[in-house]
Amino acid sequence: MDELDRPLALLIDGDNISYTLIRQIIEESSKYGQVMMKQVYGDWTLPEMQGWISQFQEFAITPIQVFRNRKGKNATDSALIIDAMDILHDDVIQGYCIATSDSDYTTLALRIKAHGKSVIGIGAESTHISFTNACTKFIKTENLVPITSDSTGKKSKKKVVSAVNDKSKNEQKRLKELSDSLVKAYDSLSATLSTVNLADLGDYMGKIEPGFDTRNYGCKKLADLIQKFPDLFEMERKQNQKIIITRKE
Repeated sequence: MDELDRPLALLIDGDNISYTLIRQIIEESSKYGQVMMKQVYGDWTLPEMQGWISQFQEFAITPIQVFRNRKGKNATDSALIIDAMDILHDDVIQGYCIATSDSDYTTLALRIKAHGKSVIGIGAESTHISFTNACTKFIKTENLVPITSDSTGKKSKKKVVSAVNDKSKNEQKRLKELSDSLVKAYDSLSATLSTVNLADLGDYMGKIEPGFDTRNYGCKKLADLIQKFPDLFEMERKQNQKIIITRKE
């Protein structure tokens, strides 16, 4: 079965996913298969959940009503997990997209994977690493939203400089960590393959780091990301259109 034809279930925790992201979440999920089931869980009687109501019909989502009967008890988690386990025994659904920023779904993700089915997690950057690493692939919601300026477009010069400096330092640290991971991935692949192509490297990175996403580094494609490391890698497009990567010594 082609990956794009693989039947998927999209389960959304409405308590910690914004309704404003639903279009992007559905579009992102569709990259990994055919979304056959779309369900969102929450207490629709609460004022803060009313934004979801208009989304149900527009995006053909099935709302699952979950009353918050006891304070401090997350009934939404329980309802979603129970449904996911029921679906797990259905031979039709071959993969899950779970939209949440809650690490309480970690055990669920591991259980689904143990049954040979994939788990695509979609949540905030702040999502605990226990859940992101439990997923087959994890996508940050921050990567699904276009960057926009604030309503005034004005910031003090001091704040702007400080923000730029902080961002630059963080970016350098992240790129250094990424370069180390890319080198390790390349070395592992080259030990068993005569040549390493771009697709091989991307697939391997996704397996060892479920949260790996070129958009985390401001790049749409892996080739663009590799170009950030001209001292480490060279790329060459072959006649078969595959891009071969070699590591500079």
